[in-house]
Amino acid sequence: MIDGLFWFFYFLGTRIYFIGIRILATIGHQGARQRYKGSKSPVVILNETSPRKDVIWIHCASAGEFELIIPVIQQIKKQHPSFYLLVSFFSSSGYQYAMKKPISLVDAVCFLPDDSPWNACRWIKNWNPKLAIFAKHDYWGFYLKALKKNLVPTFLISATFSKKHKHWDVLYKYIFKNFNKIMVQDKFSLNLCENWKIPSVLTGDTRFDRVVQRYQEVHLKMNRSSKNSKESFPVCILGSIWPGDLKILHDVIIKYALDAIWLICPHKPDLKEMDSYYRKMGAIRIEDNSFHNITKPGIYIIQQIGVLFELYSRAHFAFIGGGYGKGVHNILEAAVWGIPVSSGFRIQNFPIYKDLVTAGLLNIIHNKEEFENFYRKNLKYSHEEFLKNSQKFFLQHYGASVKVFEEIKHYM
Repeated sequence: MIDGLFWFFYFLGTRIYFIGIRILATIGHQGARQRYKGSKSPVVILNETSPRKDVIWIHCASAGEFELIIPVIQQIKKQHPSFYLLVSFFSSSGYQYAMKKPISLVDAVCFLPDDSPWNACRWIKNWNPKLAIFAKHDYWGFYLKALKKNLVPTFLISATFSKKHKHWDVLYKYIFKNFNKIMVQDKFSLNLCENWKIPSVLTGDTRFDRVVQRYQEVHLKMNRSSKNSKESFPVCILGSIWPGDLKILHDVIIKYALDAIWLICPHKPDLKEMDSYYRKMGAIRIEDNSFHNITKPGIYIIQQIGVLFELYSRAHFAFIGGGYGKGVHNILEAAVWGIPVSSGFRIQNFPIYKDLVTAGLLNIIHNKEEFENFYRKNLKYSHEEFLKNSQKFFLQHYGASVKVFEEIKHYM
């Protein structure tokens, strides 16, 4: 009876949620409109010659989750090149990222239709997946129920759980019991899964594997070790920035505008709330690839998506946005370059970021005075020392994708 009540209220909750998206879409909300339109769109086949058999279905919320799952995709294709890989997304950002930079190992990409009993049954019947993988924190109950009903091995990888999951453990248990195994990043999450009596294993964060891989790819194209001697002015990268970040930082940026090259990459380039800060700072918008050639000090807004990781390669230090809002964005992409990195204080949902603070690789900024101190302190620093500490940290956490593959290969 309790099981039935849970799924009844889950159905009501998801219906309200997706109706809300539909309403927002009709009144012009861009993200909601893209999500609603995408959920009605057909699957995009990237590899027309690949036969649709032995389908592995991989689901990601957005671009960040797609990045962390790429090393797992590479492991699967390396061992089973004939498998057909279908990747679904919930958000438009993930879908657009995958379409803009398609991974040759992926055979098909799509938006995931709204979570409902009928959509889930139709999906499983149409694709008949051999195995399903969900990335990090985007899991949908009716899809999971349908997978379990059809005896499809299903896994959640690179998962992290916080105290909020513990407080609602009765609800989460009904969702998570549909997984064959949950692979977690940290011990707190592992203990929580054990309390729920859900099969789980500590594999670590697959983002490390992907970040190291991308670092090696970019490093082949440039001589990183001589960066400090090449730049006439310090280069300060502000990545994945929101209005809340600029509220704290803009006074310091203006004060030192002529002493450094400030490259600001907004998390959402078309967000209108940023415009007032841009005007106040006298920032110059860069719409094309010319940001590679910026050598004069000043404040520049980088409008392009997907260039942030490579930008970090020329940074003297970086600030990562989101830490004054819902949570800080990807710090690992900056830290791997062996540069001083800072962010806002909301890192509680990311255990690995706390480890970065302990290792001296991340500085937490609470106010503009602390940011100014961070800037002045790191105008001159030992790049070799930072790089050595960074490489040691990343080496300790590297290899999660291999561990994940070892867990799922027996089900293939």
